[in-house]
Amino acid sequence: MLSSTEILKWLREILICRNKFLLKNKQADRSSCHFLFLCGVGCDIPASGNSTQMSVDHDELLRTCALGASLRKGKGNSSMDSTSGCSGTPPICRQAQTKLEVALYMFLWSPDTEAVLVAMSCFRHLCEEADIRCGVDEVSVHNFLPNYNTFMEFASVSNMMSTGRAALQKRVMALLRRIEHPTAGNTEAWEDTHAKWEQATKLILNYPKTKMEDGQV
Repeated sequence: MLSSTEILKWLREILICRNKFLLKNKQADRSSCHFLFLCGVGCDIPASGNSTQMSVDHDELLRTCALGASLRKGKGNSSMDSTSGCSGTPPICRQAQTKLEVALYMFLWSPDTEAVLVAMSCFRHLCEEADIRCGVDEVSVHNFLPNYNTFMEFASVSNMMSTGRAALQKRVMALLRRIEHPTAGNTEAWEDTHAKWEQATKLILNYPKTKMEDGQV
């Protein structure tokens, strides 16, 4: 069975491939069905998870394309918003973005130093995605990733850190304190971390003293 660190590396490769795909197709017209499909508009991934069975509601997609074209003509390039990064992005895509951020944040507390560094390097690919997608509409990357600058710092540290785990965690804490904008991702990660901390604290406080005494006998 693969370790969580190996799975995280696999996830990083997926992010790299996704950005290559977006970069290759970034010149597509923003209002075209093709680019809207890349951003997840109008797509429905089946519960089976088989990507070859991806289906599209044709009528809905055409309506979305027509809406995108009219917005582009009437309002210029302001089609991204600060929560989804792409106007009209379906909820499942926003949820996926949130869960991805949560997973990366949670890996920052891993006892495995390699896992922490891999997670930090993954933030770079989130920033690259923001660069690609925001470049199409010529809007600020902060509209897509409010904490873009901190994410880039995480990524840069992942290349330089070669010290022990204590020093790495100290650096991680320092960077986390620089996060200025609350998002669904970092809020959920904080809540999950707090819940785990409370659970661990109770286990430590309630640890039977008899077991400690038995161990000393």
